[in-house]
Amino acid sequence: MTDPLLATLADEAKTLGHLAACADRQLAALRTGALDPFDAAGAETAEAVAALDRAGRLRLRQHADLARALGADEDAPLAELAARLPAAEARRVEAARERVRTAAGAADARCDALAFSLHYAVDLGRETLSAWRDLGAERPAHVYTAAGAAAPAAGGRPLLNQTG
Repeated sequence: MTDPLLATLADEAKTLGHLAACADRQLAALRTGALDPFDAAGAETAEAVAALDRAGRLRLRQHADLARALGADEDAPLAELAARLPAAEARRVEAARERVRTAAGAADARCDALAFSLHYAVDLGRETLSAWRDLGAERPAHVYTAAGAAAPAAGGRPLLNQTG
């Protein structure tokens, strides 16, 4: 009765592991600045996310089928459905659910690390471009007044009192 659901949960855990590995490959490529491996890992990540979405939809249908077979509400949590199963099947379902939960936690952590690294890289790139843009610009000629405000410097007048 639970074999299709267990197979889907196993597939989901495997896909989450693959997603985590893709994030690791993207991080490694980001560290080295290798664009081709980064693009390949990004495409592979997109495929893994699509596969995870398909597995999730299939799991929801199988969950609803199991709930109907057990006479439970279709929205009942899997733990509640497992409690209605024979003990051996309930342990298998709980173990599969725990594998998915563990794989999801690992994938989430690696994807968070990748997201942080990508945001940092984008910010660093923006700062670098801004610095390059400003290299050719004239430096503003401002002095501070006695009141502490910045004011344009007078032309031709030295900034230091050289008669001192």
